[in-house]
Amino acid sequence: MTDKTPPPVPPSAPVPPESPARADEKRQRILDAGLALFARKGYHATAVPEIAQAASVATGTIYRHFATKDALLNAVYLHWQSALTAMMETRGDTRLPVAERFAGDWHRLVVWHRDHPDASAFLDSHAAMAELEEDARAATRAYRMALQGIVGAAMDRQEIRMSPPEVTASVLHHAAAGLARDARTGALALTDPVIDAAGRLLWLGLAR
Repeated sequence: MTDKTPPPVPPSAPVPPESPARADEKRQRILDAGLALFARKGYHATAVPEIAQAASVATGTIYRHFATKDALLNAVYLHWQSALTAMMETRGDTRLPVAERFAGDWHRLVVWHRDHPDASAFLDSHAAMAELEEDARAATRAYRMALQGIVGAAMDRQEIRMSPPEVTASVLHHAAAGLARDARTGALALTDPVIDAAGRLLWLGLAR
């Protein structure tokens, strides 16, 4: 009688572990895809499989790097808000007259928003989301403090009009983000002369 038992299947070779560099590269692709989709569609309108497709990874890969979709949102927000804050905390030459320092800081702020359109749109539209955790909210507060620092010392020396620092920070933020929004929609060309002209208008409201 012929033995019809199939031959044993040889064991498959073990899958080598993913290198740290490869894992980091995938994580960055996920962050980049999350930023682009959240900025253009909004967090709630974006599904995790869409992010996976945009990042060219499996959906399960996202959950190996981020436990939940909320965790990905917070990672994207914290990264970009911290980057913007770090840029604003880099002060120019403090020996310059206060008007020149303001002009330089304002220019850098708007250029950042102009040159990072997805990050600008994302931060502007997601800053008040309930899904943001304390680390992300703390990053927002640090950014507002950095904005206050643009004119805080000048107010202390009574070189410019006094106003609540948080009001000044809000005006600066919304003016910069608003210009960047208009540039994204094609309402204006956000050239350096336009940025500087807007800064002069703001300065007229601050100068004594």
